[in-house]
Amino acid sequence: MQVSGVSDDSVSLVWLPPVDDGGVLLSGFVVESSVDGVSWVGVADLSAGSRGVVISGLVRASTYWFRVKAVNGLGVSLVVPMVQATTLATVPGSVKYFTSRDTKATSITLNWRAPSEDGGQAITSYLVSLFRNGIFLRSIDVSSDVSSATISDLAAATEYQFSIQAANNVGLSAPSMRLTESTLAYGAPKAPQSITLIKSTTISATISWQSGASDIPITKSSVEVSVNGLEWYEVPLPKPLTSSASLGGLIPFSSYQIRVASYNNSGRGEYAYFQFSTAAKSPEAPINLTVSALKATGFTVSWQAPAFDGGAGISGYQVDLYSAKDGWQTVGATSPEVLSYTFDGLEPNTSYSVRIRAVNRVSPSANSKGTVVRTSPSRPATPTGLTVKNQTASAGIISWNAPSNGGSQISDYQIQISSDHGANWSVLDKPANTSNVFTLKNLKTKNDYQIRVAAINSIGISGFSETLTITNQ
Repeated sequence: MQVSGVSDDSVSLVWLPPVDDGGVLLSGFVVESSVDGVSWVGVADLSAGSRGVVISGLVRASTYWFRVKAVNGLGVSLVVPMVQATTLATVPGSVKYFTSRDTKATSITLNWRAPSEDGGQAITSYLVSLFRNGIFLRSIDVSSDVSSATISDLAAATEYQFSIQAANNVGLSAPSMRLTESTLAYGAPKAPQSITLIKSTTISATISWQSGASDIPITKSSVEVSVNGLEWYEVPLPKPLTSSASLGGLIPFSSYQIRVASYNNSGRGEYAYFQFSTAAKSPEAPINLTVSALKATGFTVSWQAPAFDGGAGISGYQVDLYSAKDGWQTVGATSPEVLSYTFDGLEPNTSYSVRIRAVNRVSPSANSKGTVVRTSPSRPATPTGLTVKNQTASAGIISWNAPSNGGSQISDYQIQISSDHGANWSVLDKPANTSNVFTLKNLKTKNDYQIRVAAINSIGISGFSETLTITNQ
């Protein structure tokens, strides 16, 4: 077998059939690959006439091992040679985030982020190109360990275009989208001063500033907001000439960047930058409560995490249970990754309500929408306190304590009697009734009897009481 071709995401293999087919016609070939030469996975099942295959979907600039096994009706070949191949690296992906940071009359500072794809080779540098009216002017090389560059010697009050390309040992990426930015005019205002955060809530903020110094009157201000310092959105102002602004629709517990500029008749002045964070808030309530594993003494409730965690991350959940006997009580808690809770030790055939709260470092959420659950009925509990009174030579009255009915009314009691010390038991024939008193009759004298009782409801029969021994004299 040989490697006949390599690309950035595929390897082409060719081979000759084995000299010895083992006396049985070949039925096919199995191609396997490995990333370490030890652990193998099948990547292709081919017909007996195949003499090559292209293995695609590989990772660029990565080493693989390949082997081909011949197959006939008796099995697969044992001694299998393997080959090694390394996929090719490619140029990096293009830079997606590219913006200006500091604009002056004769210079503009550009910022960017490294592309998400490096082509399988480390990025070695960036090439920043300058255009005016779409005509290329010049370019500069920037080291890969920086993410900004200042383009100087520009004309004032002039519009320029910029693009950036990432480079690795293979070559240059495609150019980024062109960024258009204008230098400031001479006489434009200086950057505003004393930007101050007056008020900040979970979803809003109010800032103030002092207009930048200017030789001629300031005509208006502008405020822009960004979450990443690369994409900026203008904030509407109540009037052109103002020194404060309110920002709404923000996300709790999030960082924002602000830039403010003053304008005069010469144009926009330099930006002043400011950063702040909104406060966190309580999370929203958990949603979609469901019940499973329902039984007589418990059930499991599951839920989904709230759509919004308040900006501070969920730290856990609180679980409340309501019963007519005890009202609402907090009965448990879970860690943030556990979205279920199992109740046990509850009363059979009883209605309960469940609600969940999400918790973050600020406070618990509002209660989730409650869900009502009714436990299943069960067999009765075992009767207790079996005794005899008014005993005669041939009769006696037995009684016992009625047990808990398991959530389904007791319909009868089964009484069993033994005259051989419990080796054999027989059921006393009697009409069904719910009385916990019964008269034994026709007992033989000088005989020992063992008696036991069980309760019956619609679910089934309880366990038997402790055995009562009656001795007739």
